[in-house]
Amino acid sequence: MNHRLGMTLALGSLSLGGCFDPDPIFSDSDPGTSTTEAGSTGGPGDATADGSDGAETTTGTGCPEGCSALDDDCNVGVCDGIACVAEPREDGTTCDDGLFCTEGDTCQAGACTGSAMECPGAGGCTIGVCDEDADACDVESVGEGDACDDADPCTGDGTCTAGSCDPGPDLCVELDGECSLGVCDPGVGCVPMPTNEALPCNEDDVCAQSSCQAGSCVFVAPINEGLGCEDGDFCTYGDVCQAGSCTPGTAAACPEDDVCGGWTCDEAMDTCVLSPMNEGMPCDDGNLCTPPAATVCAMGECLQPAGGGPLRTYLWEDFADNSAGWALGPEWGIGPAMVSVGGTPGADPDVDHTSTADDGVAGVVIGGLASTNLHPYYYLTSPPMAVSPGDPAILGFRRWLNSDYDPFMHNSVEVWDGAGWVQLWVSGPPPEINDTTWTYIEHDLTPYGNEAMRVRFGFDVAQDGVYTAPSWNVDDVLISSITCP
Repeated sequence: MNHRLGMTLALGSLSLGGCFDPDPIFSDSDPGTSTTEAGSTGGPGDATADGSDGAETTTGTGCPEGCSALDDDCNVGVCDGIACVAEPREDGTTCDDGLFCTEGDTCQAGACTGSAMECPGAGGCTIGVCDEDADACDVESVGEGDACDDADPCTGDGTCTAGSCDPGPDLCVELDGECSLGVCDPGVGCVPMPTNEALPCNEDDVCAQSSCQAGSCVFVAPINEGLGCEDGDFCTYGDVCQAGSCTPGTAAACPEDDVCGGWTCDEAMDTCVLSPMNEGMPCDDGNLCTPPAATVCAMGECLQPAGGGPLRTYLWEDFADNSAGWALGPEWGIGPAMVSVGGTPGADPDVDHTSTADDGVAGVVIGGLASTNLHPYYYLTSPPMAVSPGDPAILGFRRWLNSDYDPFMHNSVEVWDGAGWVQLWVSGPPPEINDTTWTYIEHDLTPYGNEAMRVRFGFDVAQDGVYTAPSWNVDDVLISSITCP
């Protein structure tokens, strides 16, 4: 035998013996696991489970059916080598959370999340709300009774009522006047529209005649030049009409200084301030009714001493002249009494009441007849006097009055109470007033005491067809703490 050939046969037998697998546990045909080391050159079967080369991959028995069952809008199913797990998709990926009341759904950390849907219907008095059960948007009322915008430029704030904005108040009425009417321009708002063109306006101004021109009340001409008026300032008195305006008078608004006290006017407080003088010194109160007992200065006033009765005289006027500073309205005057002719009813007296030679009275067109033109009250107004609140004060005067009745003509007596004029008396329905002698009239002023009390006598003509009447004559006006007819 060739020894070289014998060795070769022996080696061949060993090679065949090395390919025998006596232990079936490690058989390549076992469907269990197989492991391929990274870096081996085993050929195409050496690829990893995810298809990449060179990485160790384990395909476990937990994923035999694949992991697609875990796939949804925000996750993808993958096998981790043992079981399937959900791996989140990229944040911001579009998705659908299945809810009607959300919108703009996106993936966030594997969950589909949306923003609350903004339902239509929101307004000043309603809100839009989403009904998930009904898959629909509804409208609900809110703010019942609250202010809202009614979308009308010519009204103020509206009011929410059952989901609707009820219209607000009409703003255009604020532009209404004697010469204009507020109207609504939908594109602009309220605008004035001229009205009453060329008709009289501002007729309460006793000093000026005016008329409506292009929507404004325009001065035309002065009236009642030199006659009395009221400028609205507390500390002016005896105001008169000049060139169409009410000019402050030169008379003092406060009582004149006397031996017992001095006065200053406080415009800011609308009052007169008394500074007492000569306390306890003798004085003359000027009252015709003062008893013989002497009077003395006490707290700025001329009074009877304690025990003699606190008699005070606030005003005495016989109209011998107008040195006291009475304010004369239109048609009023102060002068000698003079009989009138042709009036209905009655006539002015030919003499005054005072037993002196002056024969002075205050009256309306003395010796003549009042005009029949329609006009507001014209007044004769006294100078101011200080009457402490609660102190007795009686107004007494002599009247000779001939006048038509309501509604044609009215006559009044009024008192200033420190805040406004109070009507003490006004004439009324038929019959007419026809005094044929001087008549004593009295009014209690006690409830109206203030530091600048005044009284006034007035008349108006309120309706066409009025009688041509002589009107007022007044004499011997006394305001004191007692009755003194």
